[in-house]
Amino acid sequence: MTASIPTTQTAGWIQDPGPDCVLQIRNDVAVQTPSTGELLVKLEYSGICHSDCHNLASPGKYTEVPGHEGVGTVVSLGPNVSSELLGKRVGIKWLWNACKQCSSCKQGKENHCGKQKNTGRSVWGTLQQYVVADADFVTRIPEGVKSEIAAPLLCAGLSLAGAVSKLEPELNKGDYVAIIGAGGGLGHIGVQIASIKGYRVIAIDSGPDKEKLTKEMGAVAFVDYAKQDTVKAVKDLTDGEEVILLTQ
Repeated sequence: MTASIPTTQTAGWIQDPGPDCVLQIRNDVAVQTPSTGELLVKLEYSGICHSDCHNLASPGKYTEVPGHEGVGTVVSLGPNVSSELLGKRVGIKWLWNACKQCSSCKQGKENHCGKQKNTGRSVWGTLQQYVVADADFVTRIPEGVKSEIAAPLLCAGLSLAGAVSKLEPELNKGDYVAIIGAGGGLGHIGVQIASIKGYRVIAIDSGPDKEKLTKEMGAVAFVDYAKQDTVKAVKDLTDGEEVILLTQ
């Protein structure tokens, strides 16, 4: 597999970030070589997050290649990486790696690590054909999950999975959760996750399209904030029961 890897590739490239910067498509970007503990992934899909816009406008804060929602196949391994990973489909997310030594890392909260590296900020991101990643921080993509579905879940999906998981000490199955912006890019994922966990989701958004979408995703009710008194509508739906409000 290594022999077929090119030396250059096509990538989205940010030159001179600032107010007038645009993303260039370049065909002469070098393919990087994985170092110890790293691997090389041939990308199939990469999502584009709104936060990638910061790469365009923020000089000195991000790398030339944005993106942090990539899925592809491992095609090359650096030293000290298990050969079992070669040929596997993996995801590359915002958290490129963490120190593994600080108190946050030892508590399983690597996203709080003060020495973390981030894809698209500390290292080149996923808007390229070949991406170097830390072998300990890639996410194995299960069979049956399409790559184009998995890619955005590595950002929006993780964000909402984390938010919903924080409800668990407070709620039981069957309790109400109200989600603001439930028909949006993150919100509709939150509706699905909360519904799967057994919560009764009240979707708060506006318009018939958002109502249709959120109910298809599992919401038991919809409140149109543009037409209704949101607080009163939620209280009426729950007969005054306590409701946890989830925002993104």
